[in-house]
Amino acid sequence: MPNPSSLPPLFSELTAANLMAPNLVSLPHHTSFPEALAFFIDRNVTVSPVVGDRGEPVGVLSVTDLLIHVRASLAHDGTDVVRVEPATAAKLMTPTIFAIGADTPASEVVQDMLRSKVHHLFVNDDAGKMVGVISACDLLRRLCPCDA
Repeated sequence: MPNPSSLPPLFSELTAANLMAPNLVSLPHHTSFPEALAFFIDRNVTVSPVVGDRGEPVGVLSVTDLLIHVRASLAHDGTDVVRVEPATAAKLMTPTIFAIGADTPASEVVQDMLRSKVHHLFVNDDAGKMVGVISACDLLRRLCPCDA
C-alpha cells in the first residue's frame, strides 16, 4: 500500500491544469492521411487539434477519424485490398473543439466529457490559447495512485 504522503492530491482538489498533457502539437489542415497516421504513431497520441493557415484551431483529428476513413474506403472498393482514398486532415476532422479553462475543477472536466460524449477535452489558458489536452486515461491515472 502506498504511503499516504505519496498519494496524489484528492481528485476533488485537482483542476484541468493538473490533469492535462501539456506541449500540445497540432496538425496543419492540409496534412495528408499518411502523414496524419505517421504523426499519431510516431508521437504515440490518439488526438490532435487541426489548425488553419494562420495557426487557428479549426477542428480535431483522432485515430478514430482515420479508422472511419479506412472503413469507408474499404466499403467503396468492395474487395479485401486496402486502397485508402486520398484525404486531408480538414476532410477527416471533427470541426468542433471541446475545450475548457485550465482552472476548471476535475469534477467539471468529468461532467463535460460525459455530457459531450468525448474522450478528450482541450485545455485553454486565460488568453484562450490551447495549452493541453485531457484524455479519459488521464482521469483514470489520477484516480489510481499506482505506478502502472
